[in-house]
Amino acid sequence: MNAWKHSVSSAQYFGGVAVDYLEVHRFIDSSKLFIYDAKHRLLLHHLFGMELCEELFGITITNSQEQQIPTREIVAQHLREDLSNRVPSLHDWFADSEERLGAILRLPEGLTEDLESFALRPLLRSGLRSSMIITCSHFGVFLAERLHGLDFAKRLSSALPSHHQMHILFGNFKLTQKWQSTIDYQSLQRINHQALKETNHAS
Repeated sequence: MNAWKHSVSSAQYFGGVAVDYLEVHRFIDSSKLFIYDAKHRLLLHHLFGMELCEELFGITITNSQEQQIPTREIVAQHLREDLSNRVPSLHDWFADSEERLGAILRLPEGLTEDLESFALRPLLRSGLRSSMIITCSHFGVFLAERLHGLDFAKRLSSALPSHHQMHILFGNFKLTQKWQSTIDYQSLQRINHQALKETNHAS
């Protein structure tokens, strides 16, 4: 499901119009910039991704009806629609890939304290080295720029080992659970119908 359809669904759940929620859903799906299959979800479709959304967009967003909507509820709705009604943790995503993916992920050497704090965040929340694919990779550079600016991102990029390329890291992650690649088709049918109505109305 794409970000627009998630946004249409948010408007149904929370009020307002779809565009009120679009930037949140675009960010959650920004992982598609790095891989365009179900594996992209391992990067932000979890509770840590929810935490990052709150940092980026605030604890609440104000929709066009002047309602304060909790950002975490918008994210939870997105995750449930994509992941068979689940809101998973980092451990849910990465435990089965720890031996394979965790073996090649290392904290880059020589990091300053601020970079090290950023890079270690997924590991500190999950206890799994494999979860550092989120921060110790070029997706991590993308996140660093969004959250901390260009200079921070450039310093992280220059510290990354060459084997932390996304195509190498993704190759060491396996989808092992049905929910990781299965959506709720009943919800998708409802959202597709509403999205078509929204599009026709806008034109």
